[in-house]
Amino acid sequence: MELERIKKLVNTYYDVNIDVKSRKREVCIPRQVYFYLARDVKYKFSPMYTYEEILANVESVTNHATVYHAVRLIGDLINFDKQLKYDVHYLKTLVNFKFVLK
Repeated sequence: MELERIKKLVNTYYDVNIDVKSRKREVCIPRQVYFYLARDVKYKFSPMYTYEEILANVESVTNHATVYHAVRLIGDLINFDKQLKYDVHYLKTLVNFKFVLK
C-alpha cells in the first residue's frame, strides 16, 4: 500500500515513529508532513486519499480534523521554513519516483 510506504519514508527520514501518541514537536512535524504527503501526492491511476484512509494508517490520531489541520499547516509553513520546504520536496520526490526503502 502506498500510504505504508510514505509512512516508512517519513519515519526513516526523520528517525522517529509517527504512531507514538505525543505532542512533542519532534513527533508532530513528521506526522504532519506524512499527512501532507499522503493527501498531496497524486498518482497517475489513483485519486487523492481521503482523510479516513490516511487516519486508518496512523494509530495515534483518530480525528479527521487533525489531518485537515496538518495539511493546511504544512502547506503554509513551507512558504516560510526553508528546511521544511526542502524536506517535503525531497520526500515528495522519493515518493513520486517510487523509491523502495530497504
